[in-house]
Amino acid sequence: MEAYLYKNNAMQDQGITITRPWSPEMYEHNARVMTQRRRATRLAMEAALHAGDEEEVRYIARAICAVQHGQGYRIPEIVSDALTTLDAMAGYWMYQETWPALLERGIVQPTQLEFVGYRET
Repeated sequence: MEAYLYKNNAMQDQGITITRPWSPEMYEHNARVMTQRRRATRLAMEAALHAGDEEEVRYIARAICAVQHGQGYRIPEIVSDALTTLDAMAGYWMYQETWPALLERGIVQPTQLEFVGYRET
């Protein structure tokens, strides 16, 4: 199947032509965004651990995993689960759920790059 321009317009986002289905350039760009955001999320988790802030660790883990770990879970188990989930996370989940939750609470700062291809026009 040949890629076509979304809604037959040459829509650009961050210098990338948006196509349906996605172009290799869009996939590569979004992979770079995920790398930046995974790194920022890992650093936030490490900072919360270093500060001994269990509430923050649990919040970050919930933003990543979409479930809350009950009081029966030890911090190392929570962190391990969260980081494993982070490594396997789909871009859309990061775009729609995890990143906004972390930004809203000030846990991470906006990245230089934004995802392309998810917004409706």
